[in-house]
Amino acid sequence: MGRENPTAPAGNINSASKQDIYRKIKLSLEAENRTSTEATVTTAGKQSEQAAAYAASALAGSRKSSKSKNRKNSPNKPVQQKAEKIADNSGKNKELKDTEKNTEKNTAKDESSAKASADKADTKPETENKEKSSAKDNNSEKIRKAEKAAAEITAEAEKASSKRNAPGIDEIPSQQSASKSQRKRIKKSGGTAAVTKNNTLTAFLIAFIILAALALIYMLIAFSYRNKFLPNTFVNGVNIAGMSTEEAEKAIIESAEDDTLTFVEQDGEKVTFTGDQYESVYKLPGGSLDDAAAESRALWLGKLLKGSDYNISLEHTYSDDAIKEIVSAYDWGYVAPKNAEIISDDSGNFSIKPEDNGNSVKTDVLGEYAVEQIKSGVNEIVMTDSDCYEKAKITSEDLVDTLDLYNRIGNVSINFEMTNREELFDPVGTENINYKTIADWLTIVDDRVVVNGEKAQEWVRENIAKYDTYVEGYTRQFTTTMDGTIELPLGATGIYGWSTDVEATADKLIQLIMTGESCSTEPVYAQEGFRMHSDTEGYAYTKKTYIEISLTRQHLWYYIDGEMVLESDVVTGMSWDPSRSTPPGMFDIWSREANVILGTYAIQGYECPVDFWMPIDYTGIGLHDLYHASYGGNVRDWEGSHGCINLPWDTASAIFDYCVVGTPVVITP
Repeated sequence: MGRENPTAPAGNINSASKQDIYRKIKLSLEAENRTSTEATVTTAGKQSEQAAAYAASALAGSRKSSKSKNRKNSPNKPVQQKAEKIADNSGKNKELKDTEKNTEKNTAKDESSAKASADKADTKPETENKEKSSAKDNNSEKIRKAEKAAAEITAEAEKASSKRNAPGIDEIPSQQSASKSQRKRIKKSGGTAAVTKNNTLTAFLIAFIILAALALIYMLIAFSYRNKFLPNTFVNGVNIAGMSTEEAEKAIIESAEDDTLTFVEQDGEKVTFTGDQYESVYKLPGGSLDDAAAESRALWLGKLLKGSDYNISLEHTYSDDAIKEIVSAYDWGYVAPKNAEIISDDSGNFSIKPEDNGNSVKTDVLGEYAVEQIKSGVNEIVMTDSDCYEKAKITSEDLVDTLDLYNRIGNVSINFEMTNREELFDPVGTENINYKTIADWLTIVDDRVVVNGEKAQEWVRENIAKYDTYVEGYTRQFTTTMDGTIELPLGATGIYGWSTDVEATADKLIQLIMTGESCSTEPVYAQEGFRMHSDTEGYAYTKKTYIEISLTRQHLWYYIDGEMVLESDVVTGMSWDPSRSTPPGMFDIWSREANVILGTYAIQGYECPVDFWMPIDYTGIGLHDLYHASYGGNVRDWEGSHGCINLPWDTASAIFDYCVVGTPVVITP
């Protein structure tokens, strides 16, 4: 089947011979396809047998070469095993030949069957087609097995010849033997080509291994990011690379859980509440990490160069009521604000004392403001921005104009004069008020100076009304013409005296204060007595002027400017009848009337015409003319009046001419 070539080196297997084998096998297969199954099987079997014989020859050459080059026996056991395997393959080749023979028989049988079936083509076309198809399939399977066996035998031959110092296979044994020189050239060129080819294959193999390793590493790294986020993946500034979805959510929420609520007080101090105090909870919206999770894991290397940054709005829940409650419960301070005020020194100089806003907080306002700020994402609340601090209603700026008024008030001096009176009956005097008293009355309301009205009235009562004489129960010290000094009460029906209108006088005082000007003035009176130093109906009284009547003496004296101008006996009321008696007291002429009829028959039971009527109280008692046979003495006991003072006509006429409204009338007991 083949021959040994002891002079051929182990590595010089003629590559052209191997190529011829492959080419012939290929040509045989192609020829078989063009001709018939039988030729293909036969050719493949022959070629396989030749390859097996050639492999055995190469094995023998390898053993001989190994013995000549190695002093010691080197282990050739692997080569021997390869040769034995090739021998086994030869056995397989024999079996293949048997298969070929069977195939020939089957083929002949198939052809005979095909010829017999041709006669029956008209009646059984479907059966014929099935048989042809089955035969074709069997032939194809046989061809495939033959090709596989030939390839295995050839591969074993190549492996055996590639061993170190193995003899080369120059050519197929069936070919003509090459000359010695040809074998040398083949040996030299074949060895060089084999080395070159082996180096190329080695380099290619190394490169392939490296690329495969890199690809494997790349895929392993990509696989490591399965169910995890790729490198350089940031969400809200948090690097979630290599994290699972659950881990990423936890990290993002933890980064956002700086949910402390801080209040910055007006002095810069900070008050901080933790999130659990107002039930603060953060969570991610559903599906918020889907875009980051959807990034292709095969792109992990590119993510090392350029990362991804996602911004996600977290869902933040908290309790509005809890915020308001902690704000309300906290002790912010309780120093109430104080308004700016104007103060004075001992010299009467005024200045502004600035306001003090204190630290009192309107917690309801602050609580509402805090809730709105948190909704806007603000967790540090500047309290002064919320207008939550109680503030002074009056500031220093508000008092600039008022200070000018105060400075003018500081120079105010107001005199109340109670001097234009009949000193015999009424006390006289002057009362002064200045800034030392007024300053305590002043307050600021809506940027205006306000004088305390109650304090002004109190001052009037204490300092002006003390001069009043028309007061219930008031008693005078009076020096009579004939009976000396007596205690003279106002009397049950007395109407003379001075009475201050306290409220009106206080209002007048306030107006004078607000003008900021010093002055002298009189009080406002509810009732006036007799003014001594005023012109009354063209006459100016300068000294005591009054009418004195003595009930005991039944006599009248009239004084003008300290001089008695007339005197006369009179008849007063019935002494023994209280209902017709004349009461003692202080009176004055409040009216002057001529030609009057006094009384009525319907009421008094009489009518009395008179020429001069001068009433002195409000019960109907007065001075008038009335004829009596005599006046004075005890006439009143039987001809007494109903309470009036009856005068002779000439006396009544003179008094009527001299007196003025307001002239005091003193009736002594």
